[in-house]
Amino acid sequence: MKNQTPDDDRIQECFDRIERGFHRKWENDEAFRNGLKGKDRDIHIEFTDQGSWSLIVQDGELVTVEQGAPSDADVHLTTTSEHFIDVMNGDLSPMKAYLTKKISVDAGLRDILLVKSFLG
Repeated sequence: MKNQTPDDDRIQECFDRIERGFHRKWENDEAFRNGLKGKDRDIHIEFTDQGSWSLIVQDGELVTVEQGAPSDADVHLTTTSEHFIDVMNGDLSPMKAYLTKKISVDAGLRDILLVKSFLG
């Protein structure tokens, strides 16, 4: 069993914020809902220093946020826990992180924009 680290707690908090923010936006932003309607995406976020997380979107709704990698991800994001936490805390813009290769994304442009909507 892996020992819990301070970064594990900070990463968990970031994913809790992603989930809460997504559901809040889903409830209050019709354009956001309509833009995602019908989309199914498995998003894999791999931390080079802390393991992996999955975000599963079905019919436009975020249905799963959990540790581990999905079997066949549509979007694969790779970063360190530090850079991810910096993006989530607003200390590093998602675009700057991407352009400076602190975060790499293997996905099409539409999926990159989807990930930005989660992180931005």
